[in-house]
Amino acid sequence: MRHIPVSHDVIWQMWVARQLIGGAQLYVEILELNPPLWFWLAVPVEWVAQIIALTPGEAIVGAVFVYATVSLLLVARICSDLDRWHRFQLLASVGFATICLPIPFFAQREHLTLIGAVPYVILAARRADRLSTPFVNAVLVGLVAAIGLALKHYFVLIPILLEVWLRLRLRRMWRPVRPETTTLAICGIVYAASVLLYAHPYFDNIVPMLTLAYDGYNASYLRQLVRFFVGIWLIGFPLLFWTGRSNLASVAFWTSAGFVAIYFIQQRGFDYHSLPATGLLFIGLAATLQIGTPSLGHALRSISVASALGLMLVVVAISGPYENSKRTIAEHFLNGVQPGEAVLMISANPSTIWPMIEEAGLVWPSRHMTFWMLAAIAQQQQQQGSLSPRMQLLADEIRMQTSEDMRCYEPAIILVDDLRRSNANGYDALRFFRQYEPFEEAFQSYKPIGKRKNLTAFVRQTKSKSPTPTSCRTVHAARQ
Repeated sequence: MRHIPVSHDVIWQMWVARQLIGGAQLYVEILELNPPLWFWLAVPVEWVAQIIALTPGEAIVGAVFVYATVSLLLVARICSDLDRWHRFQLLASVGFATICLPIPFFAQREHLTLIGAVPYVILAARRADRLSTPFVNAVLVGLVAAIGLALKHYFVLIPILLEVWLRLRLRRMWRPVRPETTTLAICGIVYAASVLLYAHPYFDNIVPMLTLAYDGYNASYLRQLVRFFVGIWLIGFPLLFWTGRSNLASVAFWTSAGFVAIYFIQQRGFDYHSLPATGLLFIGLAATLQIGTPSLGHALRSISVASALGLMLVVVAISGPYENSKRTIAEHFLNGVQPGEAVLMISANPSTIWPMIEEAGLVWPSRHMTFWMLAAIAQQQQQQGSLSPRMQLLADEIRMQTSEDMRCYEPAIILVDDLRRSNANGYDALRFFRQYEPFEEAFQSYKPIGKRKNLTAFVRQTKSKSPTPTSCRTVHAARQ
């Protein structure tokens, strides 16, 4: 799996890490929506990749395998007292859940969350069974969990849910202050302090944009429900409820249900958001398997569970690794662009140009990964006929930033998405930008060279007459 492809989001994560190593300031020179932990984690990975000449994809895949291995070893340590069969059963299910099931979404944030949450959930089951765990192992479980659960603020619901479950299980024996909970809390406090100290522009520059415009990315509940993994949940949850008798099966059920709730709370409908719920459901179902039992009822339950587990793996095998369906269209226009030249894509969807821009060694001039805010701008314009004062300020700021970025790194080619397949509903994005005079002045140097499906390409004919700003940041392209 060394060369397994990773998604546009993961490649962008590594691109940001390379810019941070080069001295860029996150949330000032790179206007990214996500909190900083995901990018901070990628910095040492990118640093190692540069030293030993790995591609960003190979480096991040290797890093995720290290993280998954640590998680699996922790499960092995805290469950060392299990008999041989049940220990194999547990470790095999954890290995499949953290390595095989995530293949279509390898190295995504929810993949890391699943890897980090698994030892923490299993330790909670052992606490409910009143089994002892060495102090050092529990602290390590808390550390590993902190990495995955701190990636999004939504995930704070999971340790809270686990404590509620433990309180109901143990009643007066419940003790909230334990090595793993203390470690998790300390890590959370340190991370929050680090964000305030080292990433405070996130609150000044990003949070207002998110509050104003990120709802434009919301998916309807119908769109969130019409997903293959929802069908797996509809099969798996009743089956786990029917067959689960152990604390491990119970905690897997309720934690997985918590991640299902988080999937719907996020309201995006992205497939990878389902991964923690599906992975823990897989582990919970595997824990109910009983081999060689004489009871017909037990045999039927085990056959049903084995069929559900097999179905999950078949779905993953059919899905296969990440594949960008828009790759062919973008590469048709990128073939004539030389490594080191700049390319700009006007789109609300990052997968229209990522990871292709990185793989070709091209310069990405924009401080935005994509113009995601176009969805909210388009919806408000179409519904209300005009933009609110706050949305108008955001629109003007985006156009000003883009014009400055184009003057710093003149794109050799500009690709424009017609936005038909997006929440922007076919909004004329190019017209939106051309309404801003500095952008229109720079765009006069370009002429259309062709259209292919949703993309129209404009190539630069002459060098812009606009002066280059003195405050241009340095953009580090991928090595070729």
